[in-house]
Amino acid sequence: MLSLGKYRVCTLNVIIAVAAILSSLIYGCKKQIENQPPNLEILSPSDGKTFQENEVINIIIKASDDKMITTIRAGINDENATAVVQAQSITVNQATLEKTISFNLNQSSVKDGKHFCYVTVSDGEKEKTIYRQIYMLETAKLMTGYITFEQNGNNTNIHHYNATSQKQGVYNSNGLINSANFFSTPQVLLTHVLNADATAYQLPQFSVPWNLNSQVKSIAKNDRQFFLIKSDDYISGYNLPDYSPFRSYYESSFTFHPEVAVAGADLFCSFNKVLNQFEQNKLIVYDLNTSVILNEYMILDEVTAMIPLQQNRFALILKSTNNQYKIGIYDAQTNLLNIAYTTANQIKSISRINANSLLILSNIGIGNLYLQNNAYQLIVNKNNIKAFELEAVSNTIYVLSEDQLQRYDIAGVLLSSTSLDHQPYYFCLTYNRE
Repeated sequence: MLSLGKYRVCTLNVIIAVAAILSSLIYGCKKQIENQPPNLEILSPSDGKTFQENEVINIIIKASDDKMITTIRAGINDENATAVVQAQSITVNQATLEKTISFNLNQSSVKDGKHFCYVTVSDGEKEKTIYRQIYMLETAKLMTGYITFEQNGNNTNIHHYNATSQKQGVYNSNGLINSANFFSTPQVLLTHVLNADATAYQLPQFSVPWNLNSQVKSIAKNDRQFFLIKSDDYISGYNLPDYSPFRSYYESSFTFHPEVAVAGADLFCSFNKVLNQFEQNKLIVYDLNTSVILNEYMILDEVTAMIPLQQNRFALILKSTNNQYKIGIYDAQTNLLNIAYTTANQIKSISRINANSLLILSNIGIGNLYLQNNAYQLIVNKNNIKAFELEAVSNTIYVLSEDQLQRYDIAGVLLSSTSLDHQPYYFCLTYNRE
């Protein structure tokens, strides 16, 4: 039998234990009902994605909260945390949501380089913010002139003109230049002689700050101040303005098709002919920063040219065994190739107007291919065109034929014609920034 004192002690212990349990339950309930910050995920854009002026940045988010999300704030800043577009604030009242917030980059404040897009979601008490690093490319503002290339035996005469077609000088290049790329910042003409040297010419003096003595097969430029050179068993990347190498991509198992294209800040594509019974072309997609192969795609048709469209998409000129020519659109993310256009005419080159439209040079002239419905329209009916280039700001097409450099608007209306004192085989426009 328990004594009264022991009974009181036992009762007290029980009361203390019950109180402790109740306190724990109450504290646990408080913890369970305490408000938590929202969950937030940015589905697009990915880190490192590149955009050009006049493009639209679609920030796609997915968010949820244990209460209700009440506010979404989004914007784009430069490296100094200065807004380059007006931020958006959106009022909502949802526990879960997926939303697209769009920004138009047609702003004078948008400059080249690294930027950050951000999204903040709030439930009125707590909030969550995520940043994405992106790159912006300022469209070349001022067309300062053009450069023509004239064959002189086994060498090339380089003719430099200003915007009013006044000749600034003639320079000689050892070897027959196969292609040329112009960088506006700094003003550099990057050329190469097929299976020979790559040379950089610094304008306006046309001094030679850099030369690569190698079996160069192709050069691809990117407006974010770097370029890729395909030679021997490598594709090598170089930075401007110091021409320092940043990475090599090994491709010893293939013979080389002289084509490589850069898209955006994070990937590029290369074509190589695989030596097998089908003589297939293999498209290889590389991560630019790690040299990891992201995708491979086999094509039976011969690939004659390739250009980047927008981020993960590339436009290809294909030639089939029955001499039909095609325009193929390859999506590096889905690893799918769609044929947008087929013709019996020889397609010589293509140029991007925007993400949904291409200019096509064939043996009958220049046409516009609308990728949204794959409709084709011939706009410059001329069969002796050697080369053309689109001046993107004014949408003016410069056309080289024999000793004439002509200007057309995007509808194919002739604007002007300039007679040259030589017959160039190629040309390129020169630019400067505002």
